[in-house]
Amino acid sequence: MLLSTNEQEKLEKRVAIQSDIQNLTKTLFANDNQVESFWNDSGALVTEAIILAMLEDVEVIIKNENAVSQEQIKQLLEIHLPATKFNLASVTVIATMGQDLVNWFKQRSDTSLVKITANQLLHRESKTLASILMTMSNNLAIFKNDFIRNLTCNNDLNLSDFITKPTALFIVVPDENHNFYVFISLLISQIYKFLTNVASKTASGKLDCPIYFLCDEFGNIPAIPNIEGMITIARSRNIFFQLIIQELKQLENKYNKAIADIIFANCNLHIFLQTMNLETARYYSDIIGDATVLQISTSGKGKSKSESETLKGHPLILASDAMCLTKNHAIVFYAKENPVKTIFIPWHQNHNFPVIKVSNKGLTLINFNQDYYYDIKTKVAKKPSFVKKHPEVKEKLNSKEQITKEIAYFKNKLQTIEHETSILYQELKLALQRRIKYLENQLKT
Repeated sequence: MLLSTNEQEKLEKRVAIQSDIQNLTKTLFANDNQVESFWNDSGALVTEAIILAMLEDVEVIIKNENAVSQEQIKQLLEIHLPATKFNLASVTVIATMGQDLVNWFKQRSDTSLVKITANQLLHRESKTLASILMTMSNNLAIFKNDFIRNLTCNNDLNLSDFITKPTALFIVVPDENHNFYVFISLLISQIYKFLTNVASKTASGKLDCPIYFLCDEFGNIPAIPNIEGMITIARSRNIFFQLIIQELKQLENKYNKAIADIIFANCNLHIFLQTMNLETARYYSDIIGDATVLQISTSGKGKSKSESETLKGHPLILASDAMCLTKNHAIVFYAKENPVKTIFIPWHQNHNFPVIKVSNKGLTLINFNQDYYYDIKTKVAKKPSFVKKHPEVKEKLNSKEQITKEIAYFKNKLQTIEHETSILYQELKLALQRRIKYLENQLKT
C-alpha cells in the first residue's frame, strides 16, 4: 500500500488489509457456543487494534520522514517494521502488557482507527479491562509455545502454487491437543480468500483449475467466520468443499442451527456412511424420501369378505436401517437425482494409488526476542521533562540574542531525540521544528 503511487489503489489496498485483519481476529476469537460473546468480541477488537497499531506506527514514521521514493520507504520499513517482526507471537506478548498497551493506544489521535477499534479497552473499568485481557491471553495462548513461534514467525507456503501447478497441502494436527486446531481454520479461511481474489480477476470469475478442500473432522475444528457464505458461492468459483462429520449436532453446536441448515442446504452431494445418532439417521431417511407402495386391506369372511387398495408412502430406508448399514456400504444422495445405495472401497485397499514419499523438514530454531519480537516499549514514551510548555506558544522575546539562544536550545533538544521512533516523539519533533522555524523568522524581522 505504501509503495503505491495511485491514491485509488492505495485506498483499495487499505480496505483489503483491514478486511484481512478482521477475518484473522474473528477466526482466532471464534465463539463456538455463541454465549458470552462480549468477551470474545472485545478480545478480537483489541487484537485487531494491536495489529493495526503496528502498521500505523511505521506509516506515521514514513510520513514524518517525508519519504517519497520507493527505495526510501523500503529502507524505513526494513528498519521499523521488518516482515519478521509482524507476527502473532509478537501480538501475543503485546496483549499481556497492560498499562503499556493502553498508553500505546492512548497516545494516538482521536481519529486513529487504532484508537477507535480499541475503544473497548480504553473506556472500561479495571475489572472489565482485566477480563478482556484474560480472554485475549486464553485465545492467543498457543502463540506462547516455542514450537508455534518457530512455525509461525516464518513462511515457506506459496499460495500461488495452488493455481499454477498440481498441489496438495496436508494439514496434520495432533488430535490430543485441540489448541492446534485453530491453525486449520486460519489456513482454510486465508487460502479461500486468496483463491477467491484470484478468481474474481479472471474473465469467467472462476479458477481455471478446480480446488478441493477435503475437511475431515470438520465438526471438531474451530468455527470458520462466514463459512456459510463460502459454501454458498464456492462452486461458482470452481472451489469445492468436502465436509466430513459424525452427526448433524456437531455443526449446530459449532455454528447454531440456522447456519448449519444453510451449510447442509448448499452441499449438493451427501454421502451417508454410518451414524449412531438417531436424529441424523432420521434426517437422511427423510431427504432420501419415500417409495409408493400398494397396501391391500382385507376385511370380513366368506361371501362378505372385501378388499381395499390404498397407495401409501414408505421410507426408502428407515432411520433404524440407516444406523445399521453393512460395512463399506453407503447411501449417496445428489441434488435432483435419485439416491443410490452402493459399496465403497476403502482407499487403502485400492492398489492403484501411487506411493508418495513424504519428507518432514525440521524446524530452524529462532531467536524470538532478538529477531522476531516487535517491542512497543520503544514506541511508548513519556513527554521529556525539558518541554515545559508547548513549543507553539508565541511569547514575546526581548532580544535577538535571546532568540538565538532559544533556537540553539531547541535544536539541541531536537538532536537528542533524533533516533526516537514513538508517535509521541514524532509529534514532538514536528512541534520543535515548527518552533525553530518560527524563531528563525522572528530573528530575520
